[in-house]
Amino acid sequence: MVYIYSYAGARFPQGGGCGSSEIDLAAVPIPTGQPPGVQLCTFILAFANDDGQGNFSPQWDTDHYSAQNLAGVTAALPTVNFALSLGGGNASWPSPGDAQSWVSNAVSSIRGIMQAYGLTGVDVDYENGLDDTFVPVMSSLITQLTPAFWSLAPYTQTLDTYLDLYDSVAGAGVKPTINFQAYSMESEDPQDYINIYSQIQKDSRVSSHGGANVGLGIDSNTVQPRGMQYPAITDLCFSQFEQGSTVPQGLWDVAMIWSIEDSCTNGYPVERTLSGPPPS
Repeated sequence: MVYIYSYAGARFPQGGGCGSSEIDLAAVPIPTGQPPGVQLCTFILAFANDDGQGNFSPQWDTDHYSAQNLAGVTAALPTVNFALSLGGGNASWPSPGDAQSWVSNAVSSIRGIMQAYGLTGVDVDYENGLDDTFVPVMSSLITQLTPAFWSLAPYTQTLDTYLDLYDSVAGAGVKPTINFQAYSMESEDPQDYINIYSQIQKDSRVSSHGGANVGLGIDSNTVQPRGMQYPAITDLCFSQFEQGSTVPQGLWDVAMIWSIEDSCTNGYPVERTLSGPPPS
């Protein structure tokens, strides 16, 4: 478990040194080694949303997470890169009336944000209002906006739609990471998580493209936990890699952590566990 996605800027300032405008991302405990060709941590800036016409702009704290600030983090931590996330729980899919114009504007505006902030990827996290325009329009955006790495963040109720999206873009040669929000399952039974990830990997929309890089979505809020929580979920993250484990190998490859503000409040328990050696 070496690759961590962590959402930053996702909460309003909450004081105590852990608001979006206070966190020093260079101080977050993350892996320090770097296997060849592997970025070990991606901070996903939450969120960027559009005006209904495909013109996206940052919604995160741009004073704190400025281009200069992000450049300072990557200079201090070469294993870190940055992406932006589209959507989020408070944003609905805009259902473009003129799909071609929306995609053209989205490609231009998102590329401009990426260039301005030194970002290398885009995360898709629309959770509401997904209609029959979502897959074809988002597929067009993903295949046109290159070079960039992509991740998809479905949860239980949107998983089927996102697997349709994965199938569409993987068929065109783009294979995003699927960062399933496992905490949306609201279960404390590890077998439920094994079952859902087995289902994802065996789904024909994934398996027909040779499988997928899949993330186990962890909620770092230990005060108001959603679903499986630290330390059980981090133990589960590691367990498939342990000798003699009963967890089938290859179900998940990375951790996706929500959110850096909650992590900070709780002393970065998930990041610290994932950054250390797997439990013996």
